[in-house]
Amino acid sequence: MAGILVAGGSGPLGRAILAEARRSGAGEVNSLVRRHPGDVTATAHVVALVRKTVEEVAGLIARLEPEAIVNCVGRTDGDPTELARANVDTVSVLLDAVERSESAARVVHLGSAAEYAPMPGERPTTEETPLEPSTPYGTTKVAASRLVLSARGERGIDAIVARVFNPLGAGMPPTSLAGRAARLVSEAARSGRAWVELGPLDARRDFIDLRDVAHAVVLLARSQALEHDVYNLGRGRPVPVRDLVRLISTQVGFAGEIREGAVGSPRSGALVYQCADVSRLTALGWAPRFGLSASVEALVDGLRPAVAGEVSG
Repeated sequence: MAGILVAGGSGPLGRAILAEARRSGAGEVNSLVRRHPGDVTATAHVVALVRKTVEEVAGLIARLEPEAIVNCVGRTDGDPTELARANVDTVSVLLDAVERSESAARVVHLGSAAEYAPMPGERPTTEETPLEPSTPYGTTKVAASRLVLSARGERGIDAIVARVFNPLGAGMPPTSLAGRAARLVSEAARSGRAWVELGPLDARRDFIDLRDVAHAVVLLARSQALEHDVYNLGRGRPVPVRDLVRLISTQVGFAGEIREGAVGSPRSGALVYQCADVSRLTALGWAPRFGLSASVEALVDGLRPAVAGEVSG
């Protein structure tokens, strides 16, 4: 394999995918970033994915000749204009650049579980579940997925969508529930505070380790032939959010009270249950390698400033 180009390699998902690509021997590994990070060991190319750079991105793709391009670019918070620019316009630029460069690279676009409609009862979410997002973030991710699948059907680009459920691991931003919880309880443990307040914790979510996401993405990028154009990336196991927060508290040594407020995450809306059907992914030989405790350990060990919103899923 000639190698993998990761667009958005400075975020937590991008860093995990770069590490997995190097670990798995996926050939030359390059990263496309909007500003040069200090902690990305792959060759980093600073290119902002805005429409005026289509020619620049196309030239870079033509020069690098990757066999796969992974798109991790995006944000989870912001007003509708900011979300559309980050989650939709950048995908349009990347697809235009792939077409203009006449590249045969497979494009693996990271979508989100926030694109799906809630399932009745406690049924798993399949790739055939209707796309009915309840948040502005989910709406922009649906728009991006449709661009990718349209490019596959109408423009001949080898493109697929990998919908990430709830990624968990080092570098999660404070806009994510896990990232915010880890920071709040860590600060409370250090300062001796007796309590912290989060949103409602009675939901059940499918949390997947960043390293398992990366493993799945590289597998999808390198597989010779894929039967489907959309794949769910989750562990396939629902976890009470309250249990996750307790694990985080134990890991940081916080023994105080966890108070639950009335306002939840705007990214997840009022969703109370979601679990991925990952049968398409497991049919390719994938299986999760990290349990929830290992993911929480990585999250806590990796606490450091992160760019708000820079994570897909």
